[in-house]
Amino acid sequence: MNGTIIIPCEYDAVSYFNDGLAMVKQNEMWHCIDKTGNIVFSYDCITTGGFSDGLAMVAVGDESNLRAGYIDKNGVLVIPADFSNGLGFSNGRAPVSDGTKWGVIDKAGTNITDFDFTGIIGTFVEGMLPVQNESGKWGAIDINGTQVIPFEYDGLDNFSEGLARAVKDGKLGIIDRNGNEIIPCDYVNVMYGEGYFTLLKDGEVTVKPRTDYQANYIKEEEDYFQELSAKLAAEESAIEEAQRAKLMLMEYTDKETIQSVQTALNEAGYDCGTPDGIAGKNTQAA
Repeated sequence: MNGTIIIPCEYDAVSYFNDGLAMVKQNEMWHCIDKTGNIVFSYDCITTGGFSDGLAMVAVGDESNLRAGYIDKNGVLVIPADFSNGLGFSNGRAPVSDGTKWGVIDKAGTNITDFDFTGIIGTFVEGMLPVQNESGKWGAIDINGTQVIPFEYDGLDNFSEGLARAVKDGKLGIIDRNGNEIIPCDYVNVMYGEGYFTLLKDGEVTVKPRTDYQANYIKEEEDYFQELSAKLAAEESAIEEAQRAKLMLMEYTDKETIQSVQTALNEAGYDCGTPDGIAGKNTQAA
């Protein structure tokens, strides 16, 4: 890295590079480019969030009625633009809005939760998403949509290294992914980094090692991420298999393909009738 410009400054808007791709806007059209600046495909949308987790949110329609959906790295709309807003995918999940509240979908477009939440903090991190209820209280859900942190906090950060800073009655503490208050919400400020908690209370600063509170946290974190990675890999494989099956079905419903199949079946001794490119009762039975 020496500061050399490899992609000219000629765009009206750009996204970050992710998965080797970035979305750029030029002359009212969005394009997907690779790291050499070559256009991979173009997409007619109002705005986009760029790629994350293999998909990019695209907003279509007009300024008064934007609808959000998701395209894949080939520029194919794989999740219909049925939402009023959508954020980037992470951990195989994305928060989406119906215009009033937020819910969560997976990469197949399936609803993981209903539209139950009035607020969210970003997108999933470490398999967790902070969410807000109608009373203004914060909790968190996991990638299954299960509420693992109850709605009892006035504020909640994203999780990092299995921990999140929480606010209750104006005081700060730290919770884990199971909702345990590792550090009670009794401090003016709390911070965590490199295995140590820094706590501020009554004008005094205290530094304590995490092992004082979670003796086996390193092994527990390793086990958690192995399980999370395995689950997401299995989901990704299932989605890819479903997409392949869908493509095969589309090919099979092509008239010329069906005619070829009918001819081959007739030659093999089946009775499909005249090869007409229509998958009728005899063809389906064969």
